[in-house]
Amino acid sequence: MIQQNGKYYLYRHIRLDNNEVFYVGVGTKYMDKRKKNATPYRRAFIQSLRSKFWKNIVAKTSFYVEIICESDSYEFIEEKEKEFIALYGRKDLGTGTLCNLTDGGKGQRKVHNRTLTDDHKKKISESRIGAKFSDEHRKKMSQAKKNNPVTPWKGKTFSEEHKQNLRKAKLKQYGKTIL
Repeated sequence: MIQQNGKYYLYRHIRLDNNEVFYVGVGTKYMDKRKKNATPYRRAFIQSLRSKFWKNIVAKTSFYVEIICESDSYEFIEEKEKEFIALYGRKDLGTGTLCNLTDGGKGQRKVHNRTLTDDHKKKISESRIGAKFSDEHRKKMSQAKKNNPVTPWKGKTFSEEHKQNLRKAKLKQYGKTIL
């Protein structure tokens, strides 16, 4: 049942100072083709979005990542996560070495894929009405767009006439007077 090329994977973090497992987690393989040194095991290596306890351990010592198993069945990987957390035990419960805060199997697989209801979208939109950015913030956003342009327009130049037509269309879209 364990595959080497499954969509989901189980990993563990091991401290280098005492060779002790301190975290067990689940990830979904994803390959970001825009990054040169990308790995499909991104979640296993990412250090943001971790608990305070995890960060305290990493502040004291280095660690390495070990991919334990892979599978196309998310339920299988969740069950394996539960087994490994039970095997190593949780530090907060005084039963082991892991800084995991749950017993596992409660993944948030669809947390980033959620679709907002129309009502929720409307509330977000209404909350942004009248929001103003500072001049400094506008300059930073402008510079960011110039540094990383939208791909279809990358490297292209427009005539002044075309730029003026784009400005007019944008001003008209927001109900402002055209200069």
